[in-house]
Amino acid sequence: MRKLLVILLVGLSFLNLTFAQNIQSPNDFLGYEIGTQFSRHHQVVDYFKAVANTVPNEVKLEQYG
Repeated sequence: MRKLLVILLVGLSFLNLTFAQNIQSPNDFLGYEIGTQFSRHHQVVDYFKAVANTVPNEVKLEQYG
């Protein structure tokens, strides 16, 4: 039983890493390294929308204010 649990946890961890690799980094999305240029509000929002669309089961974008 313990071996089965360990195998299951390792498998789920592997799947999580596989899905996380599909998310584009902010540097790739914006086209420059974070901190080297000013990022406008709409650029940041667009990045988080792209992340939420890539992994909708893991990220939920909430609008408030």
